[in-house]
Amino acid sequence: QISSRTLSRRASSPHSRARRSTRARRAVDAHARAVDVRRGRATSEVATTTTTTMRTKAKALRALMTARRRAYATSEALSAARPTETPSASYAEAQKRGRGFYRAVCREVPWVLDNYALREVTTETHVRRVLKDLMRAHAEKIDGASNDDAVRAGLLDRALMRGREELVALEAHHFQRHHMITQFVNAKCVDAVRGRDGESAFLSEFLSGGRKELN
Repeated sequence: QISSRTLSRRASSPHSRARRSTRARRAVDAHARAVDVRRGRATSEVATTTTTTMRTKAKALRALMTARRRAYATSEALSAARPTETPSASYAEAQKRGRGFYRAVCREVPWVLDNYALREVTTETHVRRVLKDLMRAHAEKIDGASNDDAVRAGLLDRALMRGREELVALEAHHFQRHHMITQFVNAKCVDAVRGRDGESAFLSEFLSGGRKELN
């Protein structure tokens, strides 16, 4: 057995102190390396997050610029001069064009609801029903305007021309959301304005916005 005095002498010897100092330095170096590794990982994660954020922002900016270019191109295309259609040869042909226009408008209903944020206040079915009732009312008015098919064909052609202009203005965002709501969602607002008696023609036109859609 080794006595405690011998162990004490060995522990206090220069070689023992040197070994302990070496182990301490190694432990300190290992700890420093571990800290550096953790810092490096944190820095790498921050750099990765920053790079991802910058890429996301750049992608969003490119998408925004692309959407703006498409919007400008669409606006230019909608604002370009369009060839006028030839007059209908008969009232039956004008009615056929009217049915085609109604189908074209119905195809645009989902786009209108999305772009004017109307899905929270109405549905596609309701808007199509309002459009159908509106067009039928105008068709009945044209039918009762004259007994001459040529005259009725001309009236319907002009109504379709104005309707197409309204559709182009709608696609070009020349209308506001409340215009669509008062016209096709809550028609009572328009009826309340147009139903007032004792008003001048100027005041009635001013309160109605100065335009009659799809006449």
